[in-house]
Amino acid sequence: MGRFWRGGVTAGLTALGVLVAAGFAAAQENTLKIGFMDIQKVLNESAKGKEAKAKLEKEREAKQKEVRAKEEDIKKLEADLQKQGAVLSEAARRERQEAINRKIRDLRRLFEDFNRDLQKRETELLNEILREIRKLVVAYGKEQQYTLILEAQSGIIYASQGADLTDEVLAAYNRQK
Repeated sequence: MGRFWRGGVTAGLTALGVLVAAGFAAAQENTLKIGFMDIQKVLNESAKGKEAKAKLEKEREAKQKEVRAKEEDIKKLEADLQKQGAVLSEAARRERQEAINRKIRDLRRLFEDFNRDLQKRETELLNEILREIRKLVVAYGKEQQYTLILEAQSGIIYASQGADLTDEVLAAYNRQK
């Protein structure tokens, strides 16, 4: 599940890297207020992020159960063919083997479709959460008069802990309903 939250975030990080540029008017007045946040922490620790992960895991488990049942069916057919192989005619043996091969192909397709659908679902949920977080951070940045809010994982080499807004964003995001 971790690859989802890390891999899918890459596209959103670029947009979140320079989330709020409330204007450089503040910079012209010699007051530059910059903060950063860890989007990964917000995704992993927010109620909505945890809920999304749980939902995806439930979907994954249901599909895996379906795949395992079909695998067991194929194993039984293969065992039956092995047991009865000596007494079956060549045509009957070939027919059963072809049926097993079709089931194996169908299972592969099912598995590939399942992975593709789950990945699409992960991306949809991630994008929805990232949009919500972005709106919240923009509003927070304007309200708190930040000049710039950066994403922690996008290349910040040093930042004081006082500039870390992650916990404030996480708390605000969890308060949203």
